[in-house]
Amino acid sequence: MGEYVEEYPVSSAQKRMYMLHHMNPKVTVYNMPLILIVEGKLDYGQLERAFHSLVMRHESLRTRFVTVDGEPVQQIEEDAPFAVSYASGTEEEARGWADSFVRPFDLQLAPLFRAGVMTISPDRHLLAIDMHHIIADGVTVSILVQEFNALYHGAELAPLRIQYKDFAVWQNARMESGAYKTKEAYWMGQLAGELPVLQLPADKPRPAVQSFAGDVVEAAAGRELRQKLELLAQESGATLFMVLLAAYQTLLSHYTGQEDIIVGSPIAGRPHADLKKIAGMFVNTLALRGYPQRNKTFRDFVNEMKETALSAYEHQEVPFEALVEKLGAPRDANRNPLFDTMFVLQNTESAELVMEGLTFCPYQQKRTIAKFDLTLQAEEKNGGLQFAWEYSTELFERTTIERWTNHWLKLLEQVAADPEIRLGEIDLLTETEKAELLMTYNDPGKDYPNDKTVHQLFEEQAERTPEKTAIVFGSEKLTYRELNNRANQLACILCENGVKPDMIIGLTAERSPETIVSILGILKAGGAYVPIDPSHPEERIQFILADCKANMLITQQKLKKKLLDSQTVINLGQIKWDDSGESSNLISSATPANLAYVIYTSGTTGRPKGVMVEHRSIAHNLLWHAGEYGLTSGDTFLQLGAYTFDASILSTFSSLLTGAAVSMAPEHEAKDPNAVSRIIAADKVTHLCCPPSFFTLLLDSMTPEKALSLHTVIMGGERLPEKMVSRSKREYPFIELVNEYGPTESTVTSSVQRDVQPGKKITIGRPIPGTCMYIVNEKDNLLPIGVAGELCISGRGLARGYVNQPELTAEKFTRMHPANGCTRRGISRGGCLTGTSNFSGGSTSR
Repeated sequence: MGEYVEEYPVSSAQKRMYMLHHMNPKVTVYNMPLILIVEGKLDYGQLERAFHSLVMRHESLRTRFVTVDGEPVQQIEEDAPFAVSYASGTEEEARGWADSFVRPFDLQLAPLFRAGVMTISPDRHLLAIDMHHIIADGVTVSILVQEFNALYHGAELAPLRIQYKDFAVWQNARMESGAYKTKEAYWMGQLAGELPVLQLPADKPRPAVQSFAGDVVEAAAGRELRQKLELLAQESGATLFMVLLAAYQTLLSHYTGQEDIIVGSPIAGRPHADLKKIAGMFVNTLALRGYPQRNKTFRDFVNEMKETALSAYEHQEVPFEALVEKLGAPRDANRNPLFDTMFVLQNTESAELVMEGLTFCPYQQKRTIAKFDLTLQAEEKNGGLQFAWEYSTELFERTTIERWTNHWLKLLEQVAADPEIRLGEIDLLTETEKAELLMTYNDPGKDYPNDKTVHQLFEEQAERTPEKTAIVFGSEKLTYRELNNRANQLACILCENGVKPDMIIGLTAERSPETIVSILGILKAGGAYVPIDPSHPEERIQFILADCKANMLITQQKLKKKLLDSQTVINLGQIKWDDSGESSNLISSATPANLAYVIYTSGTTGRPKGVMVEHRSIAHNLLWHAGEYGLTSGDTFLQLGAYTFDASILSTFSSLLTGAAVSMAPEHEAKDPNAVSRIIAADKVTHLCCPPSFFTLLLDSMTPEKALSLHTVIMGGERLPEKMVSRSKREYPFIELVNEYGPTESTVTSSVQRDVQPGKKITIGRPIPGTCMYIVNEKDNLLPIGVAGELCISGRGLARGYVNQPELTAEKFTRMHPANGCTRRGISRGGCLTGTSNFSGGSTSR
């Protein structure tokens, strides 16, 4: 370690850099390497003299950093031990040498600057320099390149009047002045209130600690687009930077739905002429806050960002690091303070090495580093604009950023052509992406027919497997023949009581085979059933019966009083079932277009809504379900859900259309994990449908031996916890976990994710065949993948609408935008599409 004269305070920027380095001393994220290919005869003697002269000329290159009394200070060595390193090797070895050259610095050891040469042949070399950001910035690199060029040729340079330490001392004193306090107050006003946290739609969960792993995607805009953007800037009295900044904030707003956004942008931080030739960390970062509200025109927003930028320049003296400290901004290990995205317009000329007999060109070294979630760098080049998107690979896939670059160029073209366009009217989608959303994501797949009623499909199966067990309920069993006979008996009774197509029949009963008999009997008679939980308050029961005009009620017990004066009550306990022989199926008057059932939703956002579902919708869904999971007569599906929820329909009737058995848990056992575990073992259950929360409890009760027959668990209605998925696959690797999604209005299941695995993103999967899903904005225009908006579902599973609520039906069941390529009605729910769907928003689960 060399000698030093004395110690000096660090600048605000150096203090933060020092803190960041000590949080991650082994990373190279704040290294500033430059590696060049040199062709020609390189004079090593001149090279070393030039480097030594630079080190002696700039005190920053001889500075080390230590802590004194708990505060970092800088110490300047009179003669720091500096030497150029040399190596030789082949072209193949050059890559490894270049990668190993960039390594961590110890801030206590000067110089924080190194240089090296690798000779590949007498006329071909790699020249590398590297320095820590705490002693340098981008302008410093240009200064050193220019001066090295002169010193290599033996030129004498004029002495520097001041050094970086002088700036650091001045800045520390300046921060106590009244003028500084005034500028500080400006920033406190700009960043007052709750600071927005940018919620970009990431492909991966945010890690607990920021890793800085990154990559770059490049794109370019041609000369014509650049000229249009510059003309827009001139018309607004702005600069190209201001126009691009407004466009970038607009893009971010489209992705996040946020209308309060902070973007960071660097500024040279060298306002005085004496500072322009000094090596050091001068660069400051400006926190530029914008409000890209959707009703503003782009021109108006440019004017706003112009004023924001001009005011920021005027008050740029306040160091970003000091501002963060003053604001008390959170310092999370996985985020940057104040903002997570940067915008940079590179308008400083890069210094070039020009030496007699030597040619230099950049060595293409891939540095996989991203200091922020996303940084957009723009550069005026070859008459056009070159863009580089630096992104965190911990958060984003490369395909996502490539898609965003196309959106960026599309946005620039639109605002350049029509500056009066409102921000909310900008369409980011390219024609290729629209086709992908319309055709690729919504792949129709195998088509399932919907030209028969549910009871017709069951009758066909009963004819194929009459003596196969259809229902298991403890020790009680019903064959397909017995189940069909009982349903026919009840259907005859209902027809005698005047049941006709689309007539709604109330059904309130406890879980038993009679529940399934009742449903089939109602359908065979041509009616539609409305399930009512007998445990619900009488007020709710009365509301449902009155709302859907159910003048007939099927129940297992005599009611103490009629809930409606005109109501016919059929008591299942009074029917003497005849299971002998075979009964003839009724000639049903119901068609696939008639109602099969009405299910009332919880009514948490208002009065309960009765959703009307037709035979063709549920038949299509049942046949898909049976085919998707390959149900056969050898399977047993455990039915746990209340029949008042539509999920119970699939677990019951997809089995009964394929010859599989339905195992019904008695009411008192359906919610008991220990009892359910025993039923799985006793009935050799192969398929189970339940909420994730119940399956989590079931994992505590099951054993691999008891669950040996179980190979498919279908879940929905709640988010699947990652811990539950990991545990299940660890303890029961033979069980496939499935995530299904679908609102009641689209008949149980709209999309599915098969084979959910630990470490794999849990989504609601892809639309089932015959179903289309789109994310649209308030104008029904398609939104890009990953962008939050309204989820619209259309297709064969769509319900008819809501009982007695034509206005609500018209609002929720709307004709979709023709651009979406779908003329069927769609229902709207909050969400965002991510290739396989992942949802944010309030209407994502039933």
